[in-house]
Order: sequence, then C-alpha cells, then structure tokens
Amino acid sequence: MWLATAALFAAAAWTRWGDSRSRGAGTDVVHAVQIVVLAVVVLMTLHQTQPRSGAHFSDRTNDAFFADVAAGSGVLVVAGDLHLVQLRTRRPVLVDSGALDTVMYSLETGAAMQRILSEVYGLDLFNPPPDAVGSGRIPPLAHQKTWEGYSPDDWRRIRRTFGVTQVLAYADWSLQLPLASQSRRLLLYDIPE
Repeated sequence: MWLATAALFAAAAWTRWGDSRSRGAGTDVVHAVQIVVLAVVVLMTLHQTQPRSGAHFSDRTNDAFFADVAAGSGVLVVAGDLHLVQLRTRRPVLVDSGALDTVMYSLETGAAMQRILSEVYGLDLFNPPPDAVGSGRIPPLAHQKTWEGYSPDDWRRIRRTFGVTQVLAYADWSLQLPLASQSRRLLLYDIPE
C-alpha cells in the first residue's frame, strides 16, 4: 500500500515537475525536495511495526489467572474499578464497578444498584466518595477497609443475598476468605457456602 501511494505521489510530482520546467529552476528544486521528503517518510513508515490489535488485552484465552477465574462458576463481585472483567472471563459480575454511569441509561436499575453499593461495598450512590464524583466508577480505596473488615459470616450473607460465589480483589488487599487463585495484580477469593 505504501509503495503504491509513493508511486502515485511520485507520478503526480513528476507531472507537475514536467509542467513547471517552463517556469524556472526554483520550482524544480521545490518539487525535487518534496519528492525526497515523501520518499523518506514512506521509507520510515515501512519499517515501523504495530502490534496486533488486542495483543495487549489479557483475558481467559491468554492469561492463566483469568482462565482460573473463567473456570469458576457463579456470579463474581469485583473490587474497585476493575473494568471489563465480564469480557475477560465470560463470567457474570454483580455490578460492573468501572461503569456505574450506565445507571443513567436504565434508571429502573438505580434501586438495585443502591442496594448493592450499600450492602456489598459500604457505599451510597447518592453520597459517593470524593474520588467517585464524575468518574462513573467505584474508586478502589473507597471500600478496601470495608471488605477487609468483613468476617466470613458477612461474606456468606452477601453470597446468600446476591448469589455471588467469588470475589475478585487487588493483590494488596487481605480478605478473610480462602484464596482460590492469584496473579501479580489480582486475587480471586472463594466465598464458602
């Protein structure tokens, strides 16, 4: 494609250069410089490589941790602003904590979202933490202490109420739950029955 483009530009420049011969040497130099610059740009871009689209995106097909998460069953509850977990694992999430602004597109979900935020995250949709204002997400630190303070019985209550079976949290969090899997950045916990 680049070679074809370069050939077309060179042909156009050559045609203009031929027409400008009657105008003088100054325009010949300008056209020659234009052709050289175009050739340099084409040569420079020929050697640039772009990684495949999506090659940087970790999911269950190319990441052992997300494969472990995908192998589980039931609904996940995710920490902070972990976004696209459902896409990465093909597991249902209780709420996409990185996309709370979607409530504006379906206002009837507001009551359920308020209940989840209150009972699971210890937050209030109508009085969000300062980090959440205008962001449409749950800030990670907004509920870390809440989750770390939950006893195993609190987690069992959440499991019974909301049907969640596992918790996805950040690696530096310490929840009172059995660890199911871990990566450098994330931890997967089981919620016992």
